[in-house]
Amino acid sequence: MECEPCNRLDKKNSAVQWCVSCHELLCLECSSYHSVLSATKHHNLLSTKQYEAILPILKSVGIKCSHHLERDLEYVCKEHECFCCSICKCEKHSDCRRVQKIEDIISETDLKSEFENLTSRYEHVAANLSKLTYSTDENMVQLDKASDEIFHQMQIHRVKINNALDSIENDIKQEINKSFMVEKSQLQKQKNEYRKKTAEIEQEQEMIHTILETDMKSNKHMFLVQRNIQDKLNSNELFVANSAASFNIVASNCRIGTDIDKELGSVKFTKTIEFSRNHCKFDLHSLPIEDEHEETASSTVEADEMAPQDKFQKRGNDTKRPDFEISQGSTRYTIKYKRSIFLESTNTNSPKMHFIKTISNKSVVVWTLQEKVLLFYNTNNNTERKMYLQYPPRSIAKIDDNTIAVTTCKGIVFVNTQTFTCMQTVNIDDNCFGIAFMSDHLFVNCESKGLKVMDVKGNVSKTFEKITGKLQLCLLNIRAIAIAKQGCCSIDFLNTSTSSMITMYVPGLKVPNCMTSFGGNMLLITNTKNQVYKVNIDHKKWILVLNGLCENDHLYGIEFNKFSNELYLMNKSVCYIYIFDR
Repeated sequence: MECEPCNRLDKKNSAVQWCVSCHELLCLECSSYHSVLSATKHHNLLSTKQYEAILPILKSVGIKCSHHLERDLEYVCKEHECFCCSICKCEKHSDCRRVQKIEDIISETDLKSEFENLTSRYEHVAANLSKLTYSTDENMVQLDKASDEIFHQMQIHRVKINNALDSIENDIKQEINKSFMVEKSQLQKQKNEYRKKTAEIEQEQEMIHTILETDMKSNKHMFLVQRNIQDKLNSNELFVANSAASFNIVASNCRIGTDIDKELGSVKFTKTIEFSRNHCKFDLHSLPIEDEHEETASSTVEADEMAPQDKFQKRGNDTKRPDFEISQGSTRYTIKYKRSIFLESTNTNSPKMHFIKTISNKSVVVWTLQEKVLLFYNTNNNTERKMYLQYPPRSIAKIDDNTIAVTTCKGIVFVNTQTFTCMQTVNIDDNCFGIAFMSDHLFVNCESKGLKVMDVKGNVSKTFEKITGKLQLCLLNIRAIAIAKQGCCSIDFLNTSTSSMITMYVPGLKVPNCMTSFGGNMLLITNTKNQVYKVNIDHKKWILVLNGLCENDHLYGIEFNKFSNELYLMNKSVCYIYIFDR
């Protein structure tokens, strides 16, 4: 620090004192003059060390007016508890009654006593803070001890929890093992019965071989032996047939889970131990009685063997004339008429074409291209439910057990099949017709803009621009879709994985009115000869399955219910659903 008066004289001297009244640093020589001059001899001088000690508070307390920087603070307004200069006093505190000059207050105040009083108070505050600090330290020590104790308890309880979890795990394992052993013991019992029968059959076969190897003459005894063996064989065949008819695959539906609530700090085990039995249909081997020949569309459409005709009569006064007749078209694909369903809420006098789609193991939906309505029908309890749309439906694809997607005029409507309500609508800037759903993607036939692949929100991921027109789509498997235009003599098959397409031509027939998936292949109805064909895609064969003989009506809607293994057919004018067993 340098002497400020000397600096003004361009001298460089170190300061040794500071004047409280002049607010200046003084060197030794200037301090001497300062102490003897009449104007400054009563000023208080501090050493530079003392000055440095109080410098922070000196800097924080100004002596100049904050509003008039050139003026010193001269007055105290006790009403406003503030210091001010002479200008501020006149402008802002002229009406204040308790305004005093700072010099007058200083003359009446013993600053040393005041500072000594402040020192005493500060000591008292510091002592209290020291007590508070000590108590806080003690509190922190106690908390540290408490936390250590909690952690120790956690270790103890963790061991208990681990032991409890091990015990619960062992109990669940034992319960699961017991349940599985019960199921396996039943299967083992079933297996032992099959093996016992197999051993008996092998023994009887061995006896038959021995008899055949012996040059034995016919006699009464051997005749009775032959009949006895035949009776046993009949009994064994009946046993196999009954066993196959009641054969179930046991599937485990057991599940183990946990319900963890971190906020409550709780862990809950959840378990489901149950089994389901699903019927397994066996294709039992039987002796061929005669050669069977399949008939294809390229040959004659006459059936190899005509089965007894089923006659469906129209409701009304005229019950003699059959409204529709269907006969078997192939001996290999045995389809038997089961029953019919009359849709009472549909206009039976309408010549409109009706379509049908399976949406569950007991429900179907029926629609026409002219009416703005979907008819849901429960095939178990014969109940009907209508749902009205803004535009007529054109095609339907099943999304899941509760949802279907319906193409309408320039859009797709998603319908909840449980509540019969519209869930959402996806607008498409083109006329929409055929639709299929595969691997979380919709395949939508747009008349002019091609076949679009999109998700259920309408985000298009791929477009087959060359596949245009009013088309029907039929999902065959996880990568193949059949595409057909009504009145054409061909069907295209699109491989969605490779984008390749093959075409099958049907000479002399126009197909289809409607088509449905059938175990990886396809069933379709022709619109010229009123017949149902099975299309074998791998061998490119058309096999006649049903031959319609009615002259006054036409088959139109067709659907194969994979849940019940039933075939649904709809005629065009009278709203019947004809149900066949496969």
